[in-house]
Amino acid sequence: MLNTILYLDIETNSKGKIKDVGALCNGQELHVGNLVKLKNWINQADYICGHNLIAHDIPFIEKALGDEIFKGKALVDTLLWSALLFSNNPYHKLVKGYKIVNDRDYNNPLSDCKLTKQLLVDELNKFNELDTVVQQVYANLLFNKHAYSGFFKLINIKIKSIDLSIEIGNILKNKICQSSNISQIAYDNPIELAYAFSLLTTKEDKSILAYWIHHALPKTQLILNDLRFRNCASSSCKYCSTSLNPKTALQSYFGYTDFRKFDQDENISLQEKTVRAGLSSSSFVAVFPTGGGKSLTFQLPALMKGSLSRQLTVVISPLVSLMKDQVENLEKRFDITKAVAINGLLSPLERQDAIDRVEKGDIQLIYLSPESLRSPTISRILNQRSIARFVIDEAHCFSSWGQDFRVDYLYIADFIQKLEANRQSGNIPVSCFTATAKPQVIDDIKTYFKKKLNIDLEEFVTRIGRTNLEYEVIEIESPEHKMNELLKLLHHCHKPAIIYASRTKRVEEIHDTITKAGFNATFFH
Repeated sequence: MLNTILYLDIETNSKGKIKDVGALCNGQELHVGNLVKLKNWINQADYICGHNLIAHDIPFIEKALGDEIFKGKALVDTLLWSALLFSNNPYHKLVKGYKIVNDRDYNNPLSDCKLTKQLLVDELNKFNELDTVVQQVYANLLFNKHAYSGFFKLINIKIKSIDLSIEIGNILKNKICQSSNISQIAYDNPIELAYAFSLLTTKEDKSILAYWIHHALPKTQLILNDLRFRNCASSSCKYCSTSLNPKTALQSYFGYTDFRKFDQDENISLQEKTVRAGLSSSSFVAVFPTGGGKSLTFQLPALMKGSLSRQLTVVISPLVSLMKDQVENLEKRFDITKAVAINGLLSPLERQDAIDRVEKGDIQLIYLSPESLRSPTISRILNQRSIARFVIDEAHCFSSWGQDFRVDYLYIADFIQKLEANRQSGNIPVSCFTATAKPQVIDDIKTYFKKKLNIDLEEFVTRIGRTNLEYEVIEIESPEHKMNELLKLLHHCHKPAIIYASRTKRVEEIHDTITKAGFNATFFH
């Protein structure tokens, strides 16, 4: 059977013209610059096999040799099956050993045919290792699909009609909501369901959809979200009552038994309401007092989304020190290693390692500055991942009424629009967080996203007073006496203190004075 397969691969130039052709069939090799000989090889073959054959090679060959050239041929695309059978690997590219010595070498289509032949053997073996019921799930979903039927014909599987709702429900028991309408999904989008099913049967939460699936089959991620985040709120559904329970996740990730309350009369705290909104598809602006648990409010949904639907949450923050602190806090305090910050302070090796982790699915929460969204590298890696949500920290930076207007914040919506246009899988939710509750600031934030992305932001605002804070103004007659008064205050201060000054030079002068007075202090600009 394997001797009737024609393995082919073509290379095209920048103008879309075929410039190089490789083929294998019946132990013979072909490596030429045109399609004259390949036409006879195609006519004699029963099976046509290639990597990215359907989307790339066939359209070019049909344009040159006519639409009838592949009529009656069984097609096998190893790229399509690689994503189904080896879903732990998000790349699904051919591993081209001949380019290891010099990656700049041009692609060799004959060598790629040999690699494709070996990959097909691996895929056939992997399929045969699958449980019989899993094999039948794929067969029932894909057998009648032109791009997939050739594989089943080649492997000579006997297809039995099964109830997909029952069989998939049994395999994914306690991994999806029990109310999921699998039958309807299988009827409407069988191919996308096959890829979602494949991902949900993997053991590690760093397994993600191949980047090409987001562009070619954008409904796959929507189906994943539907299966994993359709919260039926039924106590009889073990998945929803455990995996989608924010309090259960709060205990699991952070060790807290309940969310923080600002008003003891609240039935559901603002923090919990905001977390639940973060797990939904809604967009909102949230106002939390400093020290009010704001970071956990977006970190928890990000970790849940990352684990359950393999998505990436993007946090935009204006402060490098804040990014670093939050990433280190997650790792050191809670042993959570799924977050990374990419900024200008990283060495080239650290930056590349962070990028690799994002691309391979090991990262669920990425911190970026607004300026970094203009980087082609950042744009590339975010286009490769499914984005659960954009979180805008210190969102008052949108507003000229905020304490620190940041013009690059105004590029965020443009960037989101480009991401949405590239994948056509719906709007990406947005969360805006700030401690500045001025009505004008909130209005500016809401107006910006309504105008740029046509989304309405819900409001989650606490205006409760901070009873743990006291304010006092001490009048000093002359600047020369100010340091003396400061030292007196420090002598009576039994807790850590923060001293602010308006200029960097003055900060260093104060630091020098108080350390000479015997206080343990450091400074930061």
